[in-house]
Amino acid sequence: MKKILHLTSSSQIGGAEKNVLDILVFPAERGFVHYAGSVSNSGRGAFLDELKRRGIQHLDLHDAYWSFGGFFSCVYELYKYIKRNDINLVHTYGLTASLVARIACRLAGIKNIQAIVEARTKDWRPTSSILLDRWTAFMVDEWIANSKNACDVAFSLGLSVPTRTAVVYGGFDVESAKLSEETIISSGQLNVIVVANIMPYKGHRFLVDAINMMTNRRVMAHFVGRDDTNGELEKYIRGTGLGDKIKVLGFISEEDKLRLLSKADVFILPSETESFPISIIEAMAFGKPVIAANVGGIPELVENGVTGFLVPPRQPLALKKAIELCFAINGNVNHKMLYMMGMAGRKTVESKFTIEKMVVGFENCYSEILAE
Repeated sequence: MKKILHLTSSSQIGGAEKNVLDILVFPAERGFVHYAGSVSNSGRGAFLDELKRRGIQHLDLHDAYWSFGGFFSCVYELYKYIKRNDINLVHTYGLTASLVARIACRLAGIKNIQAIVEARTKDWRPTSSILLDRWTAFMVDEWIANSKNACDVAFSLGLSVPTRTAVVYGGFDVESAKLSEETIISSGQLNVIVVANIMPYKGHRFLVDAINMMTNRRVMAHFVGRDDTNGELEKYIRGTGLGDKIKVLGFISEEDKLRLLSKADVFILPSETESFPISIIEAMAFGKPVIAANVGGIPELVENGVTGFLVPPRQPLALKKAIELCFAINGNVNHKMLYMMGMAGRKTVESKFTIEKMVVGFENCYSEILAE
């Protein structure tokens, strides 16, 4: 058995951390055993809590990262963990984790892979991070991008080497998304859900503005995700007078999130930039049509007019028009159309974006690089 350590920079739960959690429970049938760890560069968070809750042994570099030795303490602790557990390869998510692993893996004589999830066409990072990344890029044995768009962006910014980069799409456990009558029948209003941590580039305000423009406001929207704006979004919503139409729920349990998702009519993601959002795959697995900004890797997920609607980013009017397409001429929610789109999305996930396909894609890359 080959041992793979998945090391994240953050210990909060985002798309990468969700994928790691899914990989950890995937049957070890192809000669690989998967481990997990986090540098926790933003403090201990829900990812580590979930690993503990599941009773999964993991590497927690939080104390090392925030110690006097900082980065170098992390390198040393990771090196010891690799040796102690006979790790064969480290798969990293985020620059901090990758920089730590590049040095530790060199010292330990093993290989490392860096995930690419970037969608921004300009390098937004501090100059010091850019230089560290480029100066040590020769230590990365392979990059794995989660979309073709992320791959193209990485090439254009000089963040990866084309001959050593593969594309493996993220996946979702379709079998866990049980369809029922409740998922296709709802009341006369359009039930909308947005699953995204609340931060400016996720575009929640554009959706608020779009709903505010509507004359037919038979819409109820739920925003699910950690609020990184210190309540600014809620203040903005109250200022528009839409407090009864838009509920900011913050971070909620997985069970509560999936219950809301199953009752929703449509999933909306109005981000200014995205790489390959797992939340869209999740919504499609539940048979939900998707309205999303036409950015990053989203067009690789959503087929306009078939599994949902794509709109230009940062344009509330276009978003409003897409929402209005969910209503029939008589003003009622067009459940038949939404159901057909949702089922088309479900079939897309079943054929392209399953956990099994993702894990097989990763493990094919691991096999190739370990065979070199």
